[in-house]
Amino acid sequence: MRKILFVATCLIFLTISFISLQSALSQEQKSVEEKESSKNAAVFETPAADNSEIEDSYTPKWLRNDMRVSDVVAYVNVKEVKYSGRSDATTDCENNQGGGYCSYLLTAEVKEIFKGKTETKPFVFYASAEASYPKKHFLGEQIVFLLGEEDKNKKRNLGMLENSTRNIEHNVLEKMRNILNPNSPIDENDDREPYSIKYIKTNFEEADAVVYADVVSFKSDADGFNDEAAILKATIKEVFKGNQRAGQTFEYKDNLLYRPMREEDLGKQILYLKKNEENGQVYYKKIEYTEGWIQHDILEKLRKIAKENSTGKN
Repeated sequence: MRKILFVATCLIFLTISFISLQSALSQEQKSVEEKESSKNAAVFETPAADNSEIEDSYTPKWLRNDMRVSDVVAYVNVKEVKYSGRSDATTDCENNQGGGYCSYLLTAEVKEIFKGKTETKPFVFYASAEASYPKKHFLGEQIVFLLGEEDKNKKRNLGMLENSTRNIEHNVLEKMRNILNPNSPIDENDDREPYSIKYIKTNFEEADAVVYADVVSFKSDADGFNDEAAILKATIKEVFKGNQRAGQTFEYKDNLLYRPMREEDLGKQILYLKKNEENGQVYYKKIEYTEGWIQHDILEKLRKIAKENSTGKN
């Protein structure tokens, strides 16, 4: 299963950062400045030759996940790539030589917006890449997933979410438009469509508790390893699996990895939860990358699955 990582360079005047989400030690050694700047650009590396992984990134599951954590998602045609003027000391970004990473400012024509607003004209955003990565690969038509943050002057800057950019292939435009339409038809046997009955069953079986809840608030649960972790409070409306009960208010943990929780993450949704224990304390955590917004008849599907599961136990 592909895990999406995000590494970024935020402004022309900030030092380029690289955070590896695969290494706990690397994350712990990053400074506060690097953690802040990591929200506004992406690092591009030489594309992997694994076609199955590339195709997997075009599935509804990963498109939905990238869209959820992004501030702006757009179909663009990148017309120009400029070196931002910052790089590692030994890197020649103009000639794509040397080790280290380069920061670039991309200028694009906006063809379609799937989420957020494009506030600048012309539309510009940041990305970073290994020095050897040819700048020409930034050009052309593509779907970009962007995160934004205001600097000290209240200026909003956007940067690519790492490994999220999609070329115009694998029917990606049609898939993105379908994601925006909660009434669009889906393949109920697609095990990579988060709202198919097949995928919902997989989540149901993995979870220790599955509830329909109204998520009403959140607070930080930063532990030094990841400052995006959060504790959320929810009121349960319906229970499909587990020992919870309707009307109960409880807390659970979640972690988006790429950005902090926001108001847009609150509201009525399905929660797939795993039971954990730490220092003798039992708590629940939302299963990563599960989608639970109330669409595609998800409540009816879960009621059916829960009934089948209950009947099977009798």
